Amino acid sequence: MAVSVDIALALSDNIGPQAGISRVSLQALSNEFSDIHSSFMEARSAQLIPFGNVDLQLVDEIVKIFEEHDGRIIFMGENGVISAYQSHIDNLDIDFIATPSPESIPTLENLERSILVVFDGPLWVRELAAVLCTNVAQTLLCIGDGTFAQDDEPWSLPNTTTITALGIADARFAPFSPLGLALMVVQDIELDSIVALMERIDARCSREGLIENPAYLLAGLFAVFEREQESLRPAIVFPDERWRSWSSWASSVWAGISSHLWNQNGIRRRTGGNVAVLMLSDECRLQHISVAPRENIAVLFSSNVPSQVSPNEVTKTAWRLHNNLLDAFLDFMVWDNRPVCQIMIDSNSVLNRFELSYLWVHSALALGAFLAENPLEMSGSDRWRKISSDVIMNSSNNNQ
Repeated sequence: MAVSVDIALALSDNIGPQAGISRVSLQALSNEFSDIHSSFMEARSAQLIPFGNVDLQLVDEIVKIFEEHDGRIIFMGENGVISAYQSHIDNLDIDFIATPSPESIPTLENLERSILVVFDGPLWVRELAAVLCTNVAQTLLCIGDGTFAQDDEPWSLPNTTTITALGIADARFAPFSPLGLALMVVQDIELDSIVALMERIDARCSREGLIENPAYLLAGLFAVFEREQESLRPAIVFPDERWRSWSSWASSVWAGISSHLWNQNGIRRRTGGNVAVLMLSDECRLQHISVAPRENIAVLFSSNVPSQVSPNEVTKTAWRLHNNLLDAFLDFMVWDNRPVCQIMIDSNSVLNRFELSYLWVHSALALGAFLAENPLEMSGSDRWRKISSDVIMNSSNNNQ
Protein backbone atom coordinates (compact mmCIF):
# COMPACT_ATOMS: atom_id res chain seq x y z
CA MET A 1 0.00 0.00 0.00
CA ALA A 2 1.84 3.08 -1.27
CA VAL A 3 -0.63 5.68 0.08
CA SER A 4 -2.02 5.89 3.61
CA VAL A 5 -4.50 8.35 5.14
CA ASP A 6 -4.41 9.11 8.88
CA ILE A 7 -7.05 11.44 10.40
CA ALA A 8 -6.19 10.77 14.05
CA LEU A 9 -5.08 14.36 14.71
CA ALA A 10 -8.41 15.70 13.49
CA LEU A 11 -10.40 13.68 16.03
CA SER A 12 -11.78 15.10 19.26
CA ASP A 13 -9.99 12.35 21.20
CA ASN A 14 -6.69 14.06 20.36
CA ILE A 15 -7.42 17.79 19.88
CA GLY A 16 -10.55 18.28 21.99
CA PRO A 17 -14.30 18.38 21.25
CA GLN A 18 -14.32 22.04 20.24
CA ALA A 19 -11.68 21.54 17.55
CA GLY A 20 -12.04 17.96 16.35
CA ILE A 21 -14.74 15.56 15.23
CA SER A 22 -15.82 12.32 16.82
CA ARG A 23 -15.65 8.84 15.36
CA VAL A 24 -19.38 8.54 16.00
CA SER A 25 -20.08 11.60 13.82
CA LEU A 26 -17.96 10.13 11.07
CA GLN A 27 -19.75 6.80 11.21
CA ALA A 28 -23.09 8.60 11.14
CA LEU A 29 -22.39 9.62 7.54
CA SER A 30 -22.09 6.01 6.39
CA ASN A 31 -25.54 5.85 4.79
CA GLU A 32 -25.06 9.12 2.91
CA PHE A 33 -21.71 8.02 1.61
CA SER A 34 -23.22 4.69 0.62
CA ASP A 35 -25.66 6.62 -1.59
CA ILE A 36 -22.77 8.72 -2.94
CA HIS A 37 -20.92 5.49 -3.70
CA SER A 38 -23.90 4.13 -5.65
CA SER A 39 -24.14 7.33 -7.69
CA PHE A 40 -20.40 7.24 -8.25
CA MET A 41 -20.50 3.69 -9.63
CA GLU A 42 -23.45 4.61 -11.87
CA ALA A 43 -21.49 7.54 -13.26
CA ARG A 44 -18.58 5.21 -14.02
CA SER A 45 -20.88 2.76 -15.80
CA ALA A 46 -22.34 5.60 -17.85
CA GLN A 47 -18.78 6.74 -18.70
CA LEU A 48 -19.33 10.17 -17.21
CA ILE A 49 -16.00 9.80 -15.43
CA PRO A 50 -13.01 7.91 -16.84
CA PHE A 51 -12.04 5.66 -13.94
CA GLY A 52 -11.68 1.96 -14.61
CA ASN A 53 -11.96 2.22 -18.40
CA VAL A 54 -8.66 2.87 -20.18
CA ASP A 55 -8.02 2.16 -23.86
CA LEU A 56 -4.65 0.39 -23.70
CA GLN A 57 -4.39 0.25 -27.49
CA LEU A 58 -4.64 4.04 -27.58
CA VAL A 59 -1.93 4.24 -24.90
CA ASP A 60 0.36 2.19 -27.15
CA GLU A 61 -0.41 4.43 -30.15
CA ILE A 62 0.48 7.58 -28.21
CA VAL A 63 3.69 6.01 -26.88
CA LYS A 64 4.71 5.14 -30.44
CA ILE A 65 4.21 8.76 -31.56
CA PHE A 66 6.54 10.05 -28.85
CA GLU A 67 9.16 7.32 -29.25
CA GLU A 68 9.44 7.87 -33.00
CA HIS A 69 10.00 11.60 -32.57
CA ASP A 70 13.42 13.05 -31.72
CA GLY A 71 12.59 16.76 -31.67
CA ARG A 72 10.90 19.13 -29.25
CA ILE A 73 7.60 18.37 -27.56
CA ILE A 74 5.31 21.24 -26.63
CA PHE A 75 2.07 20.93 -24.64
CA MET A 76 -0.40 23.79 -25.03
CA GLY A 77 -3.72 24.21 -23.24
CA GLU A 78 -5.41 25.83 -20.28
CA ASN A 79 -3.40 25.90 -17.07
CA GLY A 80 -5.32 23.18 -15.24
CA VAL A 81 -4.77 20.45 -17.80
CA ILE A 82 -1.15 21.54 -18.37
CA SER A 83 -0.56 21.36 -14.60
CA ALA A 84 -2.17 17.91 -14.48
CA TYR A 85 0.36 16.47 -16.90
CA GLN A 86 3.34 18.52 -15.71
CA SER A 87 2.93 17.38 -12.10
CA HIS A 88 3.15 13.71 -13.09
CA ILE A 89 6.37 13.98 -15.10
CA ASP A 90 9.89 13.64 -13.73
CA ASN A 91 12.24 12.81 -16.59
CA LEU A 92 10.78 14.19 -19.82
CA ASP A 93 11.93 17.29 -21.66
CA ILE A 94 8.62 19.00 -22.50
CA ASP A 95 7.81 22.68 -22.91
CA PHE A 96 4.48 23.73 -21.39
CA ILE A 97 2.36 26.67 -22.52
CA ALA A 98 -0.65 27.48 -20.34
CA THR A 99 -1.38 31.02 -21.50
CA PRO A 100 -1.21 32.97 -24.76
CA SER A 101 1.04 35.54 -23.11
CA PRO A 102 3.67 37.11 -25.43
CA GLU A 103 6.22 35.75 -22.96
CA SER A 104 5.48 32.32 -24.47
CA ILE A 105 6.48 33.37 -27.97
CA PRO A 106 10.21 32.46 -27.61
CA THR A 107 9.12 28.95 -26.68
CA LEU A 108 7.12 28.77 -29.90
CA GLU A 109 10.00 29.61 -32.24
CA ASN A 110 11.80 27.06 -34.44
CA LEU A 111 8.99 24.54 -34.42
CA GLU A 112 9.91 22.68 -37.59
CA ARG A 113 10.82 19.47 -35.74
CA SER A 114 8.28 19.75 -32.96
CA ILE A 115 5.25 17.85 -31.84
CA LEU A 116 2.67 20.34 -30.68
CA VAL A 117 0.23 18.67 -28.28
CA VAL A 118 -2.89 20.82 -28.24
CA PHE A 119 -5.61 20.34 -25.61
CA ASP A 120 -8.96 21.50 -26.93
CA GLY A 121 -10.91 23.83 -24.69
CA PRO A 122 -10.59 27.62 -24.51
CA LEU A 123 -10.92 29.50 -27.79
CA TRP A 124 -7.47 31.08 -27.35
CA VAL A 125 -5.98 27.58 -27.70
CA ARG A 126 -7.80 27.04 -30.98
CA GLU A 127 -6.81 30.46 -32.32
CA LEU A 128 -3.13 30.04 -31.48
CA ALA A 129 -2.99 26.42 -32.62
CA ALA A 130 -4.51 27.27 -35.98
CA VAL A 131 -1.55 29.60 -36.65
CA LEU A 132 1.08 27.28 -35.24
CA CYS A 133 0.06 24.00 -36.84
CA THR A 134 1.38 25.08 -40.25
CA ASN A 135 4.90 25.41 -38.78
CA VAL A 136 5.27 22.06 -37.01
CA ALA A 137 6.12 18.63 -38.27
CA GLN A 138 3.24 16.98 -36.49
CA THR A 139 0.41 18.14 -34.24
CA LEU A 140 -1.14 15.82 -31.70
CA LEU A 141 -4.61 17.20 -31.13
CA CYS A 142 -6.43 16.04 -27.99
CA ILE A 143 -10.13 16.84 -28.11
CA GLY A 144 -12.07 17.14 -24.85
CA ASP A 145 -14.99 14.96 -23.86
CA GLY A 146 -17.71 17.58 -23.54
CA THR A 147 -16.91 18.46 -19.95
CA PHE A 148 -16.87 22.13 -20.91
CA ALA A 149 -19.57 23.27 -23.29
CA GLN A 150 -18.17 25.40 -26.08
CA ASP A 151 -19.95 24.67 -29.33
CA ASP A 152 -21.55 21.86 -31.25
CA GLU A 153 -19.01 21.88 -34.06
CA PRO A 154 -16.15 19.38 -33.93
CA TRP A 155 -12.78 21.07 -34.14
CA SER A 156 -9.95 19.88 -36.32
CA LEU A 157 -6.77 21.25 -37.86
CA PRO A 158 -5.14 20.23 -41.13
CA ASN A 159 -2.42 17.60 -41.09
CA THR A 160 -3.03 16.52 -37.51
CA THR A 161 -3.41 13.33 -35.55
CA THR A 162 -6.67 13.59 -33.67
CA ILE A 163 -7.01 11.72 -30.38
CA THR A 164 -10.26 11.62 -28.48
CA ALA A 165 -10.59 10.05 -25.03
CA LEU A 166 -12.64 10.65 -21.92
CA GLY A 167 -10.89 13.06 -19.57
CA ILE A 168 -7.84 13.61 -21.75
CA ALA A 169 -8.26 17.41 -21.80
CA ASP A 170 -9.79 17.76 -18.33
CA ALA A 171 -7.59 18.92 -15.44
CA ARG A 172 -9.45 16.64 -13.03
CA PHE A 173 -8.91 13.41 -14.96
CA ALA A 174 -5.98 13.97 -17.33
CA PRO A 175 -3.38 11.99 -15.30
CA PHE A 176 -5.54 8.85 -15.64
CA SER A 177 -6.27 9.26 -19.35
CA PRO A 178 -4.49 7.34 -22.13
CA LEU A 179 -2.09 10.27 -22.58
CA GLY A 180 -1.35 10.33 -18.85
CA LEU A 181 -0.50 6.62 -18.90
CA ALA A 182 1.51 6.99 -22.11
CA LEU A 183 3.69 9.67 -20.51
CA MET A 184 4.51 7.25 -17.69
CA VAL A 185 5.45 4.56 -20.21
CA VAL A 186 7.73 7.03 -22.01
CA GLN A 187 9.40 7.56 -18.61
CA ASP A 188 10.38 3.86 -18.67
CA ILE A 189 7.57 2.61 -16.45
CA GLU A 190 6.15 -0.70 -17.64
CA LEU A 191 2.53 -0.49 -18.79
CA ASP A 192 1.76 -3.75 -16.97
CA SER A 193 2.94 -2.13 -13.72
CA ILE A 194 0.72 0.90 -14.36
CA VAL A 195 -2.33 -1.26 -15.08
CA ALA A 196 -1.71 -3.36 -11.96
CA LEU A 197 -1.41 -0.19 -9.89
CA MET A 198 -4.64 1.21 -11.34
CA GLU A 199 -6.47 -2.00 -10.51
CA ARG A 200 -5.15 -1.96 -6.96
CA ILE A 201 -5.95 1.66 -6.15
CA ASP A 202 -9.26 1.42 -8.01
CA ALA A 203 -10.22 -1.49 -5.78
CA ARG A 204 -9.41 0.60 -2.69
CA CYS A 205 -11.34 3.62 -3.96
CA SER A 206 -14.31 1.46 -4.98
CA ARG A 207 -15.03 0.14 -1.49
CA GLU A 208 -18.43 1.17 -0.25
CA GLY A 209 -17.54 1.59 3.43
CA LEU A 210 -16.68 5.13 4.54
CA ILE A 211 -13.96 4.00 6.94
CA GLU A 212 -12.54 1.29 4.67
CA ASN A 213 -12.28 3.55 1.61
CA PRO A 214 -9.36 6.02 2.06
CA ALA A 215 -10.89 8.48 -0.44
CA TYR A 216 -14.23 8.50 1.41
CA LEU A 217 -12.45 8.74 4.77
CA LEU A 218 -10.72 11.94 3.69
CA ALA A 219 -13.93 13.36 2.21
CA GLY A 220 -15.88 12.32 5.29
CA LEU A 221 -13.54 14.33 7.50
CA PHE A 222 -14.43 17.54 5.66
CA ALA A 223 -18.10 16.54 5.47
CA VAL A 224 -18.42 16.22 9.27
CA PHE A 225 -16.85 19.63 9.82
CA GLU A 226 -19.22 21.06 7.20
CA ARG A 227 -22.28 19.66 8.95
CA GLU A 228 -21.38 20.01 12.62
CA GLN A 229 -18.97 22.93 12.94
CA GLU A 230 -17.90 25.04 9.97
CA SER A 231 -16.89 24.79 6.34
CA LEU A 232 -13.17 24.08 6.15
CA ARG A 233 -10.93 23.66 3.12
CA PRO A 234 -7.65 21.77 2.81
CA ALA A 235 -4.35 23.49 3.43
CA ILE A 236 -1.92 21.36 1.46
CA VAL A 237 1.35 21.26 3.38
CA PHE A 238 4.16 19.84 1.27
CA PRO A 239 7.65 19.05 2.58
CA ASP A 240 9.98 19.98 -0.30
CA GLU A 241 10.27 21.38 -3.82
CA ARG A 242 9.51 18.09 -5.53
CA TRP A 243 5.94 18.38 -4.27
CA ARG A 244 5.34 21.95 -5.49
CA SER A 245 3.96 21.17 -8.95
CA TRP A 246 1.73 18.36 -7.68
CA SER A 247 0.44 20.51 -4.81
CA SER A 248 -0.50 23.29 -7.22
CA TRP A 249 -2.51 20.87 -9.39
CA ALA A 250 -4.11 19.14 -6.39
CA SER A 251 -5.24 22.42 -4.83
CA SER A 252 -6.80 23.55 -8.11
CA VAL A 253 -8.65 20.27 -8.63
CA TRP A 254 -10.05 20.17 -5.08
CA ALA A 255 -11.18 23.79 -5.27
CA GLY A 256 -12.84 23.27 -8.64
CA ILE A 257 -14.67 20.07 -7.71
CA SER A 258 -15.92 21.32 -4.33
CA SER A 259 -17.04 24.81 -5.45
CA HIS A 260 -20.65 25.05 -6.63
CA LEU A 261 -23.46 27.56 -6.96
CA TRP A 262 -27.09 26.48 -7.17
CA ASN A 263 -30.61 27.38 -6.06
CA GLN A 264 -32.24 25.36 -3.30
CA ASN A 265 -35.87 26.18 -2.57
CA GLY A 266 -35.37 29.63 -4.06
CA ILE A 267 -32.24 30.30 -1.99
CA ARG A 268 -28.88 30.69 -3.71
CA ARG A 269 -26.27 28.45 -2.12
CA ARG A 270 -22.52 28.38 -2.53
CA THR A 271 -19.96 25.79 -1.48
CA GLY A 272 -16.20 25.54 -1.69
CA GLY A 273 -13.41 28.03 -1.32
CA ASN A 274 -9.72 28.55 -1.83
CA VAL A 275 -7.34 25.69 -1.04
CA ALA A 276 -4.18 26.92 0.66
CA VAL A 277 -0.77 25.58 -0.36
CA LEU A 278 2.37 25.98 1.73
CA MET A 279 5.80 24.46 2.07
CA LEU A 280 6.67 23.04 5.46
CA SER A 281 9.52 25.53 5.97
CA ASP A 282 7.57 28.66 4.93
CA GLU A 283 7.33 30.47 8.24
CA CYS A 284 5.12 33.32 7.00
CA ARG A 285 2.52 30.81 5.80
CA LEU A 286 2.88 28.86 9.06
CA GLN A 287 2.10 32.08 10.89
CA HIS A 288 -1.11 32.37 8.88
CA ILE A 289 -2.28 28.80 9.27
CA SER A 290 -1.75 28.81 13.04
CA VAL A 291 -2.95 32.30 14.03
CA ALA A 292 -5.59 33.40 11.51
CA PRO A 293 -9.26 32.41 12.03
CA ARG A 294 -9.66 28.72 11.33
CA GLU A 295 -10.39 28.14 7.65
CA ASN A 296 -8.48 24.98 6.86
CA ILE A 297 -7.70 21.44 7.78
CA ALA A 298 -3.97 20.98 7.29
CA VAL A 299 -3.28 18.02 5.01
CA LEU A 300 0.35 17.11 5.58
CA PHE A 301 1.96 15.13 2.76
CA SER A 302 5.19 13.24 3.22
CA SER A 303 7.16 10.31 1.88
CA ASN A 304 9.41 7.74 3.46
CA VAL A 305 13.19 7.92 3.35
CA PRO A 306 14.34 6.38 0.03
CA SER A 307 16.13 3.12 0.48
CA GLN A 308 19.85 3.63 -0.14
CA VAL A 309 22.67 1.19 0.24
CA SER A 310 24.97 3.59 2.10
CA PRO A 311 23.73 7.19 2.36
CA ASN A 312 26.44 9.69 3.17
CA GLU A 313 26.43 11.85 6.28
CA VAL A 314 24.89 14.84 4.52
CA THR A 315 21.98 12.76 3.23
CA LYS A 316 21.40 11.12 6.59
CA THR A 317 21.44 14.47 8.35
CA ALA A 318 19.08 16.03 5.81
CA TRP A 319 16.55 13.22 6.20
CA ARG A 320 16.79 13.39 9.99
CA LEU A 321 16.10 17.13 9.95
CA HIS A 322 13.33 16.61 7.40
CA ASN A 323 11.58 14.11 9.68
CA ASN A 324 12.15 16.42 12.66
CA LEU A 325 10.26 19.17 10.83
CA LEU A 326 7.37 16.83 10.06
CA ASP A 327 7.09 15.90 13.74
CA ALA A 328 7.44 19.54 14.76
CA PHE A 329 4.59 20.57 12.43
CA LEU A 330 2.24 18.08 14.07
CA ASP A 331 3.19 19.36 17.55
CA PHE A 332 2.82 22.93 16.29
CA MET A 333 -0.75 22.36 15.05
CA VAL A 334 -1.94 20.24 17.97
CA TRP A 335 -0.69 22.87 20.45
CA ASP A 336 -3.38 25.23 19.12
CA ASN A 337 -5.93 22.44 18.60
CA ARG A 338 -5.85 22.76 14.81
CA PRO A 339 -6.95 19.63 12.89
CA VAL A 340 -4.42 17.78 10.76
CA CYS A 341 -4.75 14.91 8.31
CA GLN A 342 -1.60 13.03 7.37
CA ILE A 343 -1.14 11.44 3.95
CA MET A 344 2.03 9.44 3.35
CA ILE A 345 3.38 7.76 0.23
CA ASP A 346 6.22 5.26 0.12
CA SER A 347 8.35 7.60 -2.01
CA ASN A 348 7.77 10.64 -4.19
CA SER A 349 7.92 8.71 -7.46
CA VAL A 350 5.76 9.13 -10.56
CA LEU A 351 3.88 5.90 -9.83
CA ASN A 352 3.20 6.80 -6.21
CA ARG A 353 2.07 10.32 -7.11
CA PHE A 354 -0.25 8.74 -9.67
CA GLU A 355 -1.80 6.57 -6.94
CA LEU A 356 -2.07 9.55 -4.63
CA SER A 357 -3.76 11.59 -7.38
CA TYR A 358 -6.24 8.80 -8.05
CA LEU A 359 -7.25 8.83 -4.38
CA TRP A 360 -7.27 12.64 -4.18
CA VAL A 361 -9.66 13.11 -7.12
CA HIS A 362 -11.97 10.35 -5.86
CA SER A 363 -12.07 12.08 -2.47
CA ALA A 364 -12.80 15.50 -3.96
CA LEU A 365 -15.64 14.03 -6.05
CA ALA A 366 -17.12 12.32 -2.98
CA LEU A 367 -17.06 15.59 -1.02
CA GLY A 368 -18.46 17.43 -4.03
CA ALA A 369 -21.36 14.97 -4.15
CA PHE A 370 -21.95 15.52 -0.43
CA LEU A 371 -22.03 19.30 -0.85
CA ALA A 372 -23.95 19.63 -4.11
CA GLU A 373 -26.20 17.67 -6.41
CA ASN A 374 -23.73 17.33 -9.28
CA PRO A 375 -20.01 17.32 -8.42
CA LEU A 376 -19.09 17.30 -12.13
CA GLU A 377 -20.82 20.63 -12.80
CA MET A 378 -18.39 23.42 -13.76
CA SER A 379 -20.72 26.33 -14.52
CA GLY A 380 -18.18 28.99 -13.55
CA SER A 381 -15.59 27.59 -15.94
CA ASP A 382 -18.18 27.29 -18.69
CA ARG A 383 -19.18 30.91 -18.16
CA TRP A 384 -15.53 32.03 -18.28
CA ARG A 385 -14.98 30.21 -21.55
CA LYS A 386 -18.13 31.72 -23.06
CA ILE A 387 -17.21 35.29 -22.05
CA SER A 388 -13.57 34.99 -23.11
CA SER A 389 -14.62 33.43 -26.43
CA ASP A 390 -17.04 36.29 -27.12
CA VAL A 391 -14.28 38.84 -26.49
CA ILE A 392 -11.81 36.99 -28.74
CA MET A 393 -14.35 36.61 -31.56
CA ASN A 394 -15.41 40.25 -31.38
CA SER A 395 -11.76 41.32 -31.46
CA SER A 396 -11.07 39.09 -34.46
CA ASN A 397 -14.07 40.47 -36.35
CA ASN A 398 -13.02 44.05 -35.65
CA ASN A 399 -9.49 43.39 -36.95
CA GLN A 400 -10.65 41.95 -40.25
